[in-house]
Amino acid sequence: MIFTGSGIVWDGENDSRLCKFTENKFETEDERTIDILTKLGYEEVETDFIDVEYIEVKEEKIEAKEEELEAIKEPKKVTHNVPKKKK
Repeated sequence: MIFTGSGIVWDGENDSRLCKFTENKFETEDERTIDILTKLGYEEVETDFIDVEYIEVKEEKIEAKEEELEAIKEPKKVTHNVPKKKK
């Protein structure tokens, strides 16, 4: 689970650091830590949203690259009039 916050959360029961937020995020799968952070009111980040957003951006980049490659493959078209040779 990913939580948003800043700084360090102290674990008073164990007299040690419970977690440290890096770039305003902290990820854990520890049930005790999840329970404490939830009770303290730290907000959970929607991880599905992050994954979907990343995938969509990646797909857009792939599509743009494919279009670029297709444009390179197409033969160049003459854009001006070329006079015909006289016999």
